[in-house]
Amino acid sequence: MNEGIAALIAGLAAAFGGVVGAFGGGVISARGSLRAAETTATAALRQVQDQGAVEHAHWVRQQRQALYARVVELYVAVGVTFPTAVKQLKGGAPLAEEDKQTMRAAVVALEAAISQLGFWGPQPMQDIGGELRTRIKAVGGTLIGWSDAVAREPDQAHPLTGGQEQARRQERENWRTEYRADLRSAADTYNEFIRTAGETLQSPAAHAA
Repeated sequence: MNEGIAALIAGLAAAFGGVVGAFGGGVISARGSLRAAETTATAALRQVQDQGAVEHAHWVRQQRQALYARVVELYVAVGVTFPTAVKQLKGGAPLAEEDKQTMRAAVVALEAAISQLGFWGPQPMQDIGGELRTRIKAVGGTLIGWSDAVAREPDQAHPLTGGQEQARRQERENWRTEYRADLRSAADTYNEFIRTAGETLQSPAAHAA
């Protein structure tokens, strides 16, 4: 028997015992009273436990909602750094080290928020969050690679041949194509993240998961 129920029953039994002794009702009446007391105590405890479960589920949902919103906020912050970098690279200028650090810092902040999904969950959010982290890192890595390609200037003492210049332009174009593909994948994964987050927050079963 639950200790809380036992304590409550003991108190009720003592009170009923005095009544039984006064009227000489005997054992049968006492047992009936004890069963009634146990039933009442069990119902009361269950009500408290149910209420606690509801409150806990609501709290978990609030924590998840705040975390999901934070991931969205940081995703947007990372996304803001990409067009600026692309514009510069298209113009033939490599990214400054400060620009690279800004982009890396934004990606790291997003990764940190996504890592908290491992604590708050549920599993579908952990899975899609992990994929989103991978996609965003790929975009950032591609931009860094593109920048490095732009930064490689030919040796002034040995001008490039026509074929070498063509190969250099093709390398830059390849980085640009890879960036576009990575960005599309990241956007698709982000949309899936939003969809899964909405389903999670709307699902009563998921609130207490």
